Amino acid sequence: ASGTLSISSHVSPVHAGGLAQNPLIRHIGISGNTRLPDEAVRTALRRYGLVTGQPYDPQQLERALKDVVADYRRVQHAVFSITPILGPDTDNTVALNISINDVQNDTIEKIVFYGNRHIADKQLKQHMSLKENVAFAWFVNPPAYSTTALHKDLNALRQLYLEQGYYDFSVTRTTLLPSNPSHPYLKTLIVDIHEGPRYRWGNIDIDGLPGPAGAHRQDVPKPGQWYQHSQLTNLIQALRDHMQQDGYALGQIVIKPARRPHEPVLDLRIEVQKGQKVHVGQIHIAGLGITRDRVVRRELQQAENADYDADSVRRSIQRLERTGLFEQVQITAHTSYGTESAPAQAPGHADPVNEQQARVAANNLAPAAAATSSSVDLTVRVKERTASDIYASAGWKDSEGFVGGAGAYHHNLWGLGHSASVRLRRSQAHHRSELSYRVPYVTRSGLSLTLRAYHDADRADQARHNRQGYRLSTRGLEVIAGLPAREDERLDIGLDAERLDLRLKAPYYIPKPYRDFMLSHGSRAHILTTTLNW
Repeated sequence: ASGTLSISSHVSPVHAGGLAQNPLIRHIGISGNTRLPDEAVRTALRRYGLVTGQPYDPQQLERALKDVVADYRRVQHAVFSITPILGPDTDNTVALNISINDVQNDTIEKIVFYGNRHIADKQLKQHMSLKENVAFAWFVNPPAYSTTALHKDLNALRQLYLEQGYYDFSVTRTTLLPSNPSHPYLKTLIVDIHEGPRYRWGNIDIDGLPGPAGAHRQDVPKPGQWYQHSQLTNLIQALRDHMQQDGYALGQIVIKPARRPHEPVLDLRIEVQKGQKVHVGQIHIAGLGITRDRVVRRELQQAENADYDADSVRRSIQRLERTGLFEQVQITAHTSYGTESAPAQAPGHADPVNEQQARVAANNLAPAAAATSSSVDLTVRVKERTASDIYASAGWKDSEGFVGGAGAYHHNLWGLGHSASVRLRRSQAHHRSELSYRVPYVTRSGLSLTLRAYHDADRADQARHNRQGYRLSTRGLEVIAGLPAREDERLDIGLDAERLDLRLKAPYYIPKPYRDFMLSHGSRAHILTTTLNW
């Protein structure tokens, strides 16, 4: 028997591979349907001439199964999959069995691979999100089957084979069959694979690259090495970056792969068509709520009325993300007429090369922009984070008794990116309060300033256990100046002034360090501390 179709509330085209032309239907069987009677299914089949003794027609079967799905909807019951199973015979007849799952989502009980000679089943399964429903599956909770998950997994298998040099890899067929007639939702997934030979790199020629000859040769795979698709994507990315940094954001990369006739060797010719330099006109800001426009603009490294620089765009995105003000940051390019394009940041990977010429845009700017003008505007689109947070806590600690705490935090005061916080903690033996305020930009160069005031009271004579005869109160004010050293590095210089007040309490035990402190400094002391952090 061979499975030919699995549907999920819809019918896909039926493919009956291996059948003789116009076979006669020898038998029709129906199983798994708990919500719809057999006669309703047979009626739908008869409506399209699918009865015993008549020719089998896959197109008519597709239409009939669509009617079955419609019948389920009319009785307000879900149908999760319908799998026709064809059993061809040598006398040009076929047995048609309709397996219906109207109980629950399909679950993969077993995954079977055919044609994989170089990579074991176990390794292939590890790269798939669909998992087998094995013992203790209630603990693992494997995902339900879906065509979306299957397509994702097949692409993952393709990437695995491409990375190991199997350039001709393909999945020739996938089949989903019921594993158990009494449990129609349990399925066996069969994946037929064509591996092909393992390829090595041949000659790689790059033409048209702007800049000095031999640039990026370190990114070019050496002839004779095993083909790895990641090497190709890294090379294409390096070429894109090189063009974009020189301002050729609308350039194209044309990839021309060629197999050698009698050996598994792949030659590659890459043509870099740089085109015209791209000039950035205006930069627009979108998505702001409470944040002011100038807060975003001070992080931008790409200037208006200047040549496009992909590295500056990339660093602008990174700087905006590091502010902590935004959940999402995207910079898009569009013509002056307002037609927005794809994201302007460089993409992460090139598409796999196929047999035809593959044209790769240098940075996914809109084709309309490339065709009409070498001047574009940029839009910085952001999604703001929640600016404030309030919390409270309560608990019990054996040494302190009841412990309560509360705090509030706001990281975008007045829309300027200033942050402020207050924290309180109180128990029978310990009190702590803290107030802080941070200004990220005191100067245009990026000098930041943080002020922190705090009070810490340790009442050891009030502890529930192991009471000691002292009370220590610490009040402090700390100033931290942050100096930008590099793009993602800062030098923090701190100055902390503290006042300590100590009182001894009889008749409890007084630890020696506190007795010595009282003898040396009295009941009060002032401490000045400097810190240096990179």
